[in-house]
This record gives sequence, C-alpha cells and structure tokens, in this order.
Amino acid sequence: MGSNNTTPNIFNFIDTGTARNITANVSWGHNFSTRVISNLRYNFSRSRNLLSPFFANRENVAAELGITGTSQAPQNWGPPASRSLTTPDLATQPVR
Repeated sequence: MGSNNTTPNIFNFIDTGTARNITANVSWGHNFSTRVISNLRYNFSRSRNLLSPFFANRENVAAELGITGTSQAPQNWGPPASRSLTTPDLATQPVR
C-alpha cells in the first residue's frame, strides 16, 4: 500500500511526501495427535515515510545570513515547521 501527498502551509510553500507499507503473514499448523499440536507463524511488516520540505536542496538561507548552529544538511534547509494555535494538541493545553 502506498500514498503520495502534498502539504501546503499558510505561505503556500508545498511539502511533498510518500508513504509505502507492506505486511505479510504466513502460518502453518500440524496436528501430530489429538494432544500434540504445532503452530508456526511468521509476520513481516515494513513502513517507509519520506518527507521533502519545500526548501530542501534549494537554498541554505541560514548559512547565507551567517546563522550558526543550524543543520547544514541540504534536506534540512529552510525555516522550521510551525503550527497555528488552532492545532488540537496545542489548543487544548492550559495556558500557564
């Protein structure tokens, strides 16, 4: 099973992603007698998720501005992800 997705943010920068999943199950049973039964089972599952932010591999703005301490890996270039306060996990937290 797989999926492709695009996620725009409020500035209309579009992040793309792909997801792939596979699951396989094999089982075998044998009755040696009415009291001795053997079962063998094997389960395999694999999941892969890849996300490509809009700014990945484009321009290292932090390095150009002289900001140190940021990741220099091309897949991490760009601004940090942000959420609005309408996101359920943030909106339900009490204000302290």
